[in-house]
Amino acid sequence: MPLVALATAFFIGFMRPDNPNAFLASLLFLCFSTIFDTNIIGFPSGFRAFALLYQVGLNSFLGYTFMRFFLLFPSPSWLDRRVPWIKHAGLAGPSSSC
Repeated sequence: MPLVALATAFFIGFMRPDNPNAFLASLLFLCFSTIFDTNIIGFPSGFRAFALLYQVGLNSFLGYTFMRFFLLFPSPSWLDRRVPWIKHAGLAGPSSSC
């Protein structure tokens, strides 16, 4: 499943590189690739460190990308129109769900 999420993220990102909603959807699918339980213990040493950094980094921003995507897609929500700074306030404290 992580590879399907990665393939979808890259497919969306490369098909519409000029569309900000497509870019945000691509980031969301990229973050979704980290929620599946991947056993990184068997990876080689250097790749294991990269995989751990990748997993923790993207997993901590999953909530933010999810919030931002659904505030803006398909059109900006009423909450985003009334309180536009809320998108940036979500970056103040991303939390990891590890």
